[in-house]
Amino acid sequence: MNDLKIRVQQWTEDEAKANGGFYTALRGVWDTMVPWYKLEEPYSEAGAQTFRNMMKFGGGGWPARKRLDDIAENIPVASRSGAQGLYLRVFKPATNNGQPPKGVYLHFHGGGWTVGSADVEDEILYRIACNTGYTVASMEYRLAPKSPYPAPIEDCMDAALYLLSPEVEASMGPLRVIGGESAGAHLTMVTVFGLRTNGVNVRSQLDAIVLNYGCYDMVNFGNAWLSNVKDRQVAEISPLYQADWKNLPPAIFVVGSDDCLYDDTLFAAIKWHMGGNDTQLSVFPNSKHGFCRLNGPDCNAGLSESETFVNDRSRE
Repeated sequence: MNDLKIRVQQWTEDEAKANGGFYTALRGVWDTMVPWYKLEEPYSEAGAQTFRNMMKFGGGGWPARKRLDDIAENIPVASRSGAQGLYLRVFKPATNNGQPPKGVYLHFHGGGWTVGSADVEDEILYRIACNTGYTVASMEYRLAPKSPYPAPIEDCMDAALYLLSPEVEASMGPLRVIGGESAGAHLTMVTVFGLRTNGVNVRSQLDAIVLNYGCYDMVNFGNAWLSNVKDRQVAEISPLYQADWKNLPPAIFVVGSDDCLYDDTLFAAIKWHMGGNDTQLSVFPNSKHGFCRLNGPDCNAGLSESETFVNDRSRE
């Protein structure tokens, strides 16, 4: 078995000071924000949609997000449930030394299975595509409270199976990377296990898995999308309860030491490693949950960490 690779980011004194100042200022903004479940009617779809719109277009403390509609392509994805409006938001790398993209990087956004969307991270998704050479496809999956469990999991599985179909692989290239942050990291891990259950040799199919500060044990978390579930200690919902961790792809686990889900990442990384899989745990001192999307001083370092991991394990 290979050693578990643990890398702790070493901040300079100036970097640490900049990070501290950023989070102090950000806390002041967060304190003014009204959470989605207190908007409109408590815990309502209307409140969640209002919050999603603020994340996308600005408002309520959220800055307006820059959209890259001129270079993005939205590709519809059929749902096993018949749900409408599901799609992959696709970005191709600007250049790859004249070579075609290495394959497809399937991405799942975060947002607690309740907020967020595939089109609020255009700049970051395009950056990942350009820095790795993969076509990045981010899934617009259904969200709670309107669409609770198992809707998000089904949609993400449908996206992966769609990309694995021969006709799509012929046009877009092979599915080689799956990744996400927070709820998206959870959906990434559940999807990888689901593909393996469906007979896909995930270790040979996939070059890398990117798991940024995910939640992998739902026992005391995810009430909005699991309100219809009594037993959350099952592997299909809480992947930490998986019994078999063998024959999985290389995975990087990225987390800040001040993350509320720090322990989930540590436990999951150890289990991934104990299954005999290539595993890297990257810890960023004093970084908080979501730091790879907060545009703070530590954001670039977190993104670069996973991009380097993906590039190092690319078969191309």
